[in-house]
Amino acid sequence: LGKETLATLDGHWDEKVMFKDKKTNTSEVLWQVTPEIKNSRLPRYTVPIDEQTEFESARLWQHVSHAIVREDQIGATEEKTKLEEAQRAGYRERDANGVKWVTKLFQEEPGIFIGAEATVPKYVYKNADERPWDPRNDLFQYEQDYEVCTKTRHKTPMIRTQSVVSVLEVSKPERVSSMTRRRKTRELEVSLTRSQDSDTSTPGGAVEPKGRAASKGSMSQMPNIQEALKPLLEEQKKINERIGKLNHSIETVLYQQKEKEGNSNINRDLVLLVLLVVMIQAMLNWVWAERANRAYGPS
Repeated sequence: LGKETLATLDGHWDEKVMFKDKKTNTSEVLWQVTPEIKNSRLPRYTVPIDEQTEFESARLWQHVSHAIVREDQIGATEEKTKLEEAQRAGYRERDANGVKWVTKLFQEEPGIFIGAEATVPKYVYKNADERPWDPRNDLFQYEQDYEVCTKTRHKTPMIRTQSVVSVLEVSKPERVSSMTRRRKTRELEVSLTRSQDSDTSTPGGAVEPKGRAASKGSMSQMPNIQEALKPLLEEQKKINERIGKLNHSIETVLYQQKEKEGNSNINRDLVLLVLLVVMIQAMLNWVWAERANRAYGPS
């Protein structure tokens, strides 16, 4: 069963992808880039070359890019060599003077190295927004002072998390938000009650300001959101496991049915063969009996 090909995918991701069922030999469109999809793409903006700084990629590598467009391999190699030699010379000069290169837009992740021998430090973009795109709140992305920003409907994003479930669960948004609000309200009330009880039991009669209690309640909101999302994540995990088991069961049943059909055909052919052998044996016995009667019978 594991070696059997159930379906194939064929096509190009930027044009059309076809799904073909090997059992029924039928094909259908799995993905196709339509004019509506092209129009829904985010527009691409680039900064003009003359407005870019000296070490921006488009300006720094412009002569290499022009040679590639002209299909001038020799010219592209020469321009690339010039840039690389200039970078090596700058590195040697900084190393001789004991000057360390300070990055502006990237920062080094301590203790993480990449490359074939894991000797190159890894750098990440300082202003990276790693949360999933939220179609209910995010409008578009733009660049300002070399920083990639996201324009949102609200000043503060509704859910700041790396979980795709939190921003793509469109089918039950109001139910989740209402449960979260009620849970946060209860937690805030309990926090305020506990803080007031602790204030009354403080030695010396000192009373803690209410603003501090409210700030504690606000600080506990983030763990409350995470706790509220845990049941959703666990439920999704269970559903995925059930779907996987169901697919395995269906494939097993189809395989067993196929085996049963094969066995039934073999049994039917075997019965017919046995009947044929019996009939031939009976006919031979009759022929031999007739010959015996003729040979040894009364004259």
